[in-house]
Amino acid sequence: MIERQDITPPQEPVANVQYRKQLRLWAAKHPANRRWIMQKCKKDFYFWLESFAWLYEPRPEPGRAAILPFIPWAHQRPVMDAILRNLGYDDIGIEKARGEGATWLCLMIIVWRWIFHDMQAFGIVSRNELTADNPDDPDSLGAKIDWCLAKMPTWMVGIRGVEFRRNISKHTWINERNGSTITAYPSTGDLASGGRKTAFFMDELSKFPRGDDEDALAATEPVTNCRLLVSTYNGADGAYYRAMTEESSMIKCRLRWTDNPYRSINKFCIDGANQTLVDPETREEVAELRRTGYIDTFFAEVHPVLLKRGFCVAEPEKLARKTWSPWYVDRCMRPRMTPQKIAQEYDMDPIGSGNRFFPADLLDDCLLKARRPTFVGDIEYDLEKLSVTRIFRNVTGNFRMWLPVGGGNWKPRSAKYVVGCDVGQGLGTNHASNSTICVLDRDTGEKVAEFASPTTMPERLAETAIALCKFFTTHDHSPAYLIWEANGPGGAFRERVMSSTFRNFYFRTAYKTRRGKPSKEPGWWSAREAKKDLLGKYRWALQEGFFYNPSEAAIREAGQYTTIGGGRLEFLSTGDEMDPSDEGDNHGDRVIADAVANMAMEYLGGGAVKAEQREHDRRHPKALDDSFLQRQQRAREVSKKKRNDW
Repeated sequence: MIERQDITPPQEPVANVQYRKQLRLWAAKHPANRRWIMQKCKKDFYFWLESFAWLYEPRPEPGRAAILPFIPWAHQRPVMDAILRNLGYDDIGIEKARGEGATWLCLMIIVWRWIFHDMQAFGIVSRNELTADNPDDPDSLGAKIDWCLAKMPTWMVGIRGVEFRRNISKHTWINERNGSTITAYPSTGDLASGGRKTAFFMDELSKFPRGDDEDALAATEPVTNCRLLVSTYNGADGAYYRAMTEESSMIKCRLRWTDNPYRSINKFCIDGANQTLVDPETREEVAELRRTGYIDTFFAEVHPVLLKRGFCVAEPEKLARKTWSPWYVDRCMRPRMTPQKIAQEYDMDPIGSGNRFFPADLLDDCLLKARRPTFVGDIEYDLEKLSVTRIFRNVTGNFRMWLPVGGGNWKPRSAKYVVGCDVGQGLGTNHASNSTICVLDRDTGEKVAEFASPTTMPERLAETAIALCKFFTTHDHSPAYLIWEANGPGGAFRERVMSSTFRNFYFRTAYKTRRGKPSKEPGWWSAREAKKDLLGKYRWALQEGFFYNPSEAAIREAGQYTTIGGGRLEFLSTGDEMDPSDEGDNHGDRVIADAVANMAMEYLGGGAVKAEQREHDRRHPKALDDSFLQRQQRAREVSKKKRNDW
């Protein structure tokens, strides 16, 4: 028996279906009941959704029907709340893992507004006409709307053809009762040009053809105050990637599989050292996985396959930080699933969804060893002598060091140093690509300092580099060895170096020769294959312990290198940079400065770290002062002490 004060949709599916039957019977008894329901639905989206909306899920699961009552998962509600608050007023972007229901929940909000609110005008956009609206394809956006309306009672949506009209050829839905409309569009450059819309819903924007995606955003900007952008990632480029990673007024939400109550059951991290699977939060073994024998099966049968496919699984002596679950493992083990596809469909990882040049586990290991600099500030140098006159602290400074810092007359320890440079345009804005310098101890392979500035012109960078070469000297006061990338703005850098009296720098040799006869041309020249080889050697040096990089910023920049069609290597910006030189082949960044410094170290016979010491360090990693690994170990010790005290 339904009473108005008792109408609360049950959250359990079977009980919810029974409730819906009773609610329909109660509504049929009297027009007043139906009017009350209509008012209740208008005020309360969740009441309407959980009482009248249905979901079609054709992928079979034991004991589950293909048609389900729409009861949102707990992790979907904050996203829906954000859409409900901002729809029509602000742009909204949703990062999602595949299968988290983002498309359905967005369409349900649009349909709800179309039914119950006056004079709403919505546009729904997909990559082409058929994916936008094809009544014969249940995966198209239009077919989903048709499905939803067909499941509504007639007294709620009206009689089709009379109180609401559906025009298949024009891809429109018109509510004659309140004047609200929905129109489906393919992604084109003149999308809804000249019109006005309450909001546009752009589904799977990252899958739009490149160019069309930017055109679609540009065309809809003057048409509406609200674009609802929903997608998985498809590499670290395109309009969706840039919109989600740049700073803007857009409201941003995430739908992670790790928050899904079904997919995240018995989630775990891989403890390679103890051959077990542990809870990501407590770090205790997942008892259910041990009880069912899943842990033994995982290490005997699954782990070797994941390792062979290139997935980021822990090496025997390490504790992996990546979260897994039995459901997620099943996704990874399916035929032809690669780390890139998993990153694209489930990890919401734009860099990983391309072919990352520097492996994720390598970067994770490097980040564990990264530490805060001992000095952040700026340097001053004599313009005639090109020698450092003063270093001073400045929290927003461009110069960082990882060496002990003394008083105002501080001088670095004497050692054999190399100084590597990557020359940016120095366009004079905070959004330009950086001009960068890496100072490397060539005997230990330890990076001891870096300089990064978007406003330093090539000529000034050359002066700064020479001054640093004279600042970081050997025991006999010989200056550091200088190397730079000579392409592009490197030409202006070269001219300034050659106009000085400084001459301890690199002369290029023929590509593919290690110690060939130097030419008369200074600086390292970057051709496509030469750059790939340069970064390959730098990657190997990081992996083998010949190069220790304490700079978190430099390590994260390495994650932006990806290989694209034809094996071409590209640097993909994070979306914040406005300098066109910051993508593709021409840009300035810390990675190239580090890589050319590494090449100079190899050229000069440096990196003298013994193989047995590197093997010892692998098996017995030492937490460096103020590194992430040290802070993590401290936190575990505190947690363990609390448990013991209890």
